[in-house]
Amino acid sequence: MENGTHTTLKFSRPLQTCDPNDKNITKSTIRVIWAYHAKDIEGTVPMYHGLNRGQKSLRLLNPEIKKDISEETLSFNFTNQQVPIPDKDTTYWCQMFKIPALDKKHHIIKVL
Repeated sequence: MENGTHTTLKFSRPLQTCDPNDKNITKSTIRVIWAYHAKDIEGTVPMYHGLNRGQKSLRLLNPEIKKDISEETLSFNFTNQQVPIPDKDTTYWCQMFKIPALDKKHHIIKVL
């Protein structure tokens, strides 16, 4: 499906293909690569995508279910300030934050 701003792709294939070059589709996160050309395909020969490419980690099976969180739930925002982002494919940044003192045991129920 395509509209003025988005293209939605739907695909189907066996979860396990028994092909050593295919990855099994499982309930785990899988990295999906994508590429597109700015113009629609003319004829049968695909056009090179140029810089229009990327990847995203997705859960193809059992996507995350959005659950409503009570307004009474404690919420804390922790944001890194002025983090340099180098020109690399992947950057890992570790930062320690101290949460406010709590008088009893609490559980973390969501991390964004």
